[in-house]
Amino acid sequence: MKVPEWPETVFIALPKKQGTAKFEEHRTIALIPHAMKILNKVTYNRISTHLNEQLNPMQYGFRPKVGTIESITALKTILANRINSKQDTYI
Repeated sequence: MKVPEWPETVFIALPKKQGTAKFEEHRTIALIPHAMKILNKVTYNRISTHLNEQLNPMQYGFRPKVGTIESITALKTILANRINSKQDTYI
């Protein structure tokens, strides 16, 4: 196996079961050069900082510290308040 160049990533399929030929029974891993991993991380951090500023505060999931548990808790609180005040709620 050759060492990947700067922009190259080598993908390797590892069998989940011994002696299998089925595609579904393989797990793929990517071998990425260390410099590329560092560049990816720096780029991700710069982009995600700007994207988080642009996103609606009610956008849940796929964001750090803002998951679906928070959205379920918010929905539960809203529903409980509407039920207590005897207001109709439509979802």
